[in-house]
Amino acid sequence: MNNGVLAHAGRVAPRAVTTGRIPFVAAAVAVALTGAPVVHADIEEVVVTARKREESAQNIPVVVSAISEVQIERRGINSIETIAEATPQFVVARGTTGNGANLNIRGIGSNLTSIGIEQSVSINVDGVYQGQGRVLNEGMFDLKQVEILKGPQALFFGKNATAGALSLTTADPGDELEAMARAGYEKNAEEYRVEGFVSGPVSEQLGLRLALRYSDMSGGLVRNQGFAQTMNVRDFAQGLAVSQFAVPEPAHDTPGTEQISGRLTALFQPNDALSIKLKAAYNKSESNSGSWANELWYCPFGTSQLYPGAECKGDFRNYNQDLPAALVAENPLLNKHGGRLYEDSKSKHVTAIVHYDMPAAAIDWVSGWQDFSTQLLVKSDTTPFMNRGTFAATDTGYEAMSTELRLQTKFESPFNLMAGLYYQKSDLDFQQDIIFPGNAAGGPIINTAAADPTTRIIGVRKIGATDGRTFAAFGQVIWKFAPQWELTAGGRYTHEQKDSDYTQPWVNNPLRAAFRMFDPANPLSAFAHKQKWNDFSPEAMLSWKPADDVLVFAGYKTGYKSGGFSISGLNSAGTSLGDLAFEPEEAEGFEGGIKAMLLDRQLRLGASVYHYKYKDLQVDFFNSAITSYVTFNAGSAKTRGIEFDAEWAPDAVAGLVMRGTLSYGDAEYSSFPGAPCFAGQTPAQGCVAATAAIPYIHQDLEGVDTALAPSWTGSLGFDYDRVIGSFRYGISGSAKFSDEYLISPFGNPVDRQDSYVSLDAALRFGDEAGRWEVALIGKNLTNEYILTYGQDAPSTGAGTGTAAGVPADQFGFALPKRTIAVQFTYRH
Repeated sequence: MNNGVLAHAGRVAPRAVTTGRIPFVAAAVAVALTGAPVVHADIEEVVVTARKREESAQNIPVVVSAISEVQIERRGINSIETIAEATPQFVVARGTTGNGANLNIRGIGSNLTSIGIEQSVSINVDGVYQGQGRVLNEGMFDLKQVEILKGPQALFFGKNATAGALSLTTADPGDELEAMARAGYEKNAEEYRVEGFVSGPVSEQLGLRLALRYSDMSGGLVRNQGFAQTMNVRDFAQGLAVSQFAVPEPAHDTPGTEQISGRLTALFQPNDALSIKLKAAYNKSESNSGSWANELWYCPFGTSQLYPGAECKGDFRNYNQDLPAALVAENPLLNKHGGRLYEDSKSKHVTAIVHYDMPAAAIDWVSGWQDFSTQLLVKSDTTPFMNRGTFAATDTGYEAMSTELRLQTKFESPFNLMAGLYYQKSDLDFQQDIIFPGNAAGGPIINTAAADPTTRIIGVRKIGATDGRTFAAFGQVIWKFAPQWELTAGGRYTHEQKDSDYTQPWVNNPLRAAFRMFDPANPLSAFAHKQKWNDFSPEAMLSWKPADDVLVFAGYKTGYKSGGFSISGLNSAGTSLGDLAFEPEEAEGFEGGIKAMLLDRQLRLGASVYHYKYKDLQVDFFNSAITSYVTFNAGSAKTRGIEFDAEWAPDAVAGLVMRGTLSYGDAEYSSFPGAPCFAGQTPAQGCVAATAAIPYIHQDLEGVDTALAPSWTGSLGFDYDRVIGSFRYGISGSAKFSDEYLISPFGNPVDRQDSYVSLDAALRFGDEAGRWEVALIGKNLTNEYILTYGQDAPSTGAGTGTAAGVPADQFGFALPKRTIAVQFTYRH
């Protein structure tokens, strides 16, 4: 089944169609539209690797959406966000703190605020698991295919796939010499892009492919309304004497981003049975905003509580101020760009893929090494007020090595087996320097007497690390017990260990009553936590093919997501180890569906139903009053729904392909009695006093929707190509509909995105042979303001749990506004 966007890379060889099979009116319409005789062409067969082997998407019992190389190009897909924009029930929220992203499918995802929480949607690039949300900074280019798998995927994609999996396959060298160059310009963001590749055989056994991409966005997507001003700073070592620093005018077009990416692929095939593939990739991006596109979009009093008069509405405008260079000169993180806000990311990947095809079995060995580093400086309160501003500079490093060995039998008998082993070693390091706000007159407090000069201007320094080890063994039995029936059953055993350390080596003197500074004599001032888990995730699927073009399937699936420790939290005066440690997330449930090709393969239809229960759903909470994070395991949640999809390539209109999807989903907490109250929540709104069982003010979220879980979603799109003379013309369009949904996991009624319809379209013109093409690509043409995340703004809101509660201001992240790009492509 191809829920969402269905791949269609072209047509097979056409054949003539007699008017006896098509009504005369349809034939006349076809001639009028195409100026050519009516021809028939089958819908292309989509080949996917959803079960770690190449199979027709139409013949496997998996709910998978596939986006082909042609569709990737036509839709201008160049990031994980643009993949989500093209796929109903898949939402991506880009953030600043923590792991930097929330990938969400069917209302299940992971908060972006904790770096210790891994994604509920597994990201795999060429078969290698990518463990951090910062993968959003990667350059997604020269892709062969994208697959989005919905629901738990424990067997083939391992841990951290309780909501689904995103599998990206990059292009390989071909049998012939080929090259492509593409240049594009997007008007609103003033972004220039160039990319291309050179690929071909070096010898009969060796092929190489080099792909490069560069982009430079100077106009930005959000208008920063910050301004030059004076910042007051009080020095604790000088009796709180006030010094003034000049704050420069910040960059107004954000996020101004420059990115360069490259990938080299070598494919060695000494014979028909063996292939060895090596891929090495590098990515570097630099942005003039550490907060990407965050915005203060709702204020209960109509304006910022920290800076009355500052606007507070969703209009792609925000306030982000830089720090004075003279103030931050001694701190490398804050001074990396002279106090100006930034986000710098680098990554390196090396992947080795060995495939050996024997008569009775195939062996695959996939190994990968990856190294990420991200440094950023962000102003967290999203107001122009420097004296009460909250600044945070973060340095994150992630390194991982993994290897997976699989064997798949190919016996002629009814029984076949798949078995595999997996190992991963990962190291995550984190440092954050925070400037906490002062009062309106005096500004933040520094301490020039601090022994370490890098700490003199900060309130708190946090340092954390997590070393992880994962071993897994998995297998599947495939039993074709009748010509039309197949039963698959398998499971994955996972043993996992994580060793985490967390300290705050520096806390400024006035803040030590609120935050614990490391003290060897105080065991609560440093956390060292060792965690071990063992899990077995089984699944079974029964499929029936009553006809060659019809598949019916149903089965039971489970999923497992790693637990961990929030090394990006805060050790406040009341923090315990249990506030930062969290247990694994588990899923189990049922899924079934039908896939069919009808009308002589002109029409592809699919439908699926699902019902899953989630235990210990991981959610991270930001307490805006004390600027602290706590990670919770919600008791349980459930998600259920029904999905339909269709693809139609009518004989009557050659060159036309239409696609549509419609989904209904219900994702809600079925048990979360100890959920934290959002800032300013009153008893009348459900915030209750502490009890013996739950020793803090709390709310019960039973029956409340999870975040990013619209009830109804749908899409409708088409591609139409026509050749006139020696030129090819094309037009594409798509509309995506979403019902309203919560953007916060804690039930705050104001954190809600209204229903919307977004429109994308593209026009193409080129020569018939496809050597060159000019395209005009528009996204979000209706210019919808679409929020994907909401959170209480720091230092706002008060009186939580009392009748006098004051709700907090809300800031969040919106998808990009309208963009219109022109691009030119040349192929050789």
